[in-house]
Amino acid sequence: MEKETEERDVLGNTIYTSHITENTNWESHHKSNINELPTELLIAIFSQLDPVYLNLIRLVCKRWNFVINDRETWTNAFTNKFHTPKIFPSLSSNCMTEYFMRLNIIKNWKKGHAIHSFYQLINNEYRFNDLTRCDFTQDRIMIFSKRHGNITSGNLHSGRNQSYIPGGSNLNISCVAMNGNYLLMGKLNGEVHLKNLVTSTSVSSRSSYQVFSSGEQQDLPVMCVCMNDNPDKFKTRVDAITGGYNGIVKCWNFQGKLVKSFQFEQQIVYNVASDFQKYIILNTDSKLVIIDYQSLEIVHELDLGLTIENTEDPNNASYFQNLIQSKNKLDVDYVDKNIIICYDTIIKVFNFESGIRQRQLDLKTSIVKSYLQTCSEHKLLSNNSRNRTIIGSDGLLYVNLLADDSVIIWNVREDSSKIEPIVHIQPSLNYMKYSPMLHDAIVQRDLPYIVDIAITSTILAVCGYNGLCNIYDVYTGKFLREISLKFPKKFEHMHDRLIGDVYIKLNPNQIDCNGVIVCGDTVQYFQFGDLQPVNLSKTKKQKSINLGVHSKHESKKKIKDGMDEYTSQKYNQKMTHALLDKYNGTQYDDEDEELSIALAISQSYQNSSKGESDSSEFIDPSLDDDLLLAIELSKQEKEAEEEEARRNEELAFHEPIQMSSRQEERLNDEEIEELRKALELSLLEH
Repeated sequence: MEKETEERDVLGNTIYTSHITENTNWESHHKSNINELPTELLIAIFSQLDPVYLNLIRLVCKRWNFVINDRETWTNAFTNKFHTPKIFPSLSSNCMTEYFMRLNIIKNWKKGHAIHSFYQLINNEYRFNDLTRCDFTQDRIMIFSKRHGNITSGNLHSGRNQSYIPGGSNLNISCVAMNGNYLLMGKLNGEVHLKNLVTSTSVSSRSSYQVFSSGEQQDLPVMCVCMNDNPDKFKTRVDAITGGYNGIVKCWNFQGKLVKSFQFEQQIVYNVASDFQKYIILNTDSKLVIIDYQSLEIVHELDLGLTIENTEDPNNASYFQNLIQSKNKLDVDYVDKNIIICYDTIIKVFNFESGIRQRQLDLKTSIVKSYLQTCSEHKLLSNNSRNRTIIGSDGLLYVNLLADDSVIIWNVREDSSKIEPIVHIQPSLNYMKYSPMLHDAIVQRDLPYIVDIAITSTILAVCGYNGLCNIYDVYTGKFLREISLKFPKKFEHMHDRLIGDVYIKLNPNQIDCNGVIVCGDTVQYFQFGDLQPVNLSKTKKQKSINLGVHSKHESKKKIKDGMDEYTSQKYNQKMTHALLDKYNGTQYDDEDEELSIALAISQSYQNSSKGESDSSEFIDPSLDDDLLLAIELSKQEKEAEEEEARRNEELAFHEPIQMSSRQEERLNDEEIEELRKALELSLLEH
């Protein structure tokens, strides 16, 4: 029990004191400790802190370290800081590294120093661009025109060192696939052509052009093609796959031989994809087919759950082209075994890792464009595995552009039973700021404001006509900045015309904040902040690609370098002969040089002589008379110097002579001058 007593001090103040008896309840005096809270509450508390402080307070005690190491703590902390969901694309396996990388990336995109460059692609007078391939590691851009088969390439960031490969006319190309070394084309007449870009420089280069033949009559068009970016060097494996209007899927090697074919009766093969390691994925009107790449046997044949309708008029001249443009979009996440089908207002995801699991999202408006997150290849290939233990669980984003100019972003690797968009953005582009005439043209024609989109793990890029582009945060939809600039006045067509043939490409390396906007034949390169240095020593060095004749400037530079090298070689050769002539004694620049050489030879001869034997026994009879005389005079002079030195020593022993340093120098100069005159006179006499 606790009792209070009243006491007074010397000043008369009342003091109340408590006394604890034997029956005191100690539990009522116990103070609460934070470590007594449940783990769930500690996670909720620590999640409110900045991730930087989490790394510090984990050292307080073992329990705090245990709670902070829980992935849920970091996930909630990232949600509070970056508004990320539980599953999002991971940049690193370490939580702190992930945190600082995201901070740096967002900082560069929002406030990084901007670098822009503009250039125009040569020999693309029609300004058609059907396929753009960008290699940010090798700093290379390639653009292909399906109408004429032309390929233009150059440096990605500056547009220099451009080259051009003409295609021809009346190609009737229906679909195409391109990498750094090859161009695979499917045609409306059913033919499949392979073009080697390494050896090809013109349309007449037959050695670089190959036609695949299966020995069958080919009349119906090829609807889709797929090509291996790293083909077999022996050209025996399947490196090209084509799907036709007649429902036949053909697997080819790069020798042009048909390895195997699959027939789907009364079906049109709209899309085909493969990682060329484990799987071949294709879809027809109503089926989804999964084929094992190694055995070339069908593993799964599924019902799409929808029908791709063919509403085009077969009598129309552009029937097949319109059919190809209106087909569905097929993307594959080979790591997590997800197949994405986007068509009309429906998005479907098929997961075939363990059985078949489907997710679906029905939209109110139709889908215009669909893209997987821009990322490095290792995040998508089947020979890698998804790391679910790291922060973000190694998610993968997908973006859809809708007909009402809105954009939805969702996670492909979500574990939920249905597709739930992370954010639904209604982006806007300020065309009035760019050009009032451009804005009026869009409004009068009732055109959509957005032409193309691209997405990374942190930002969404929205691109409009004439290269106008903004970026947004992928998790909040918040506007970050406008990344495009108005094209310079020298690009007149970018100011007085409405150009809708626009593509935007972002760097797959998530750390680098750069990309390109391609508007027909005009390119705008942008970069924010510094780029991460690329270490090419770890990667296999790719063979340099000859994409046509060199530019005039580069050719002149090579010729000039060759002429300079030839002139340098001739000069070195001339100087070598001159030195040889000097040391052979046939010619001299002046008499002093001749005298110095004679003295050097004499000194070398005297050093090589042994004992006190007569030096004439060692003289080479092939030496000329002048040289022999110079050697003899040098010998006599040396003997005279030795005799003079001996006499001076004797005099110094008896009577030392004091000489100043100046007198000694004068005496030495006089002796050298007398010796030179004596040698000159002797040479003149002979």
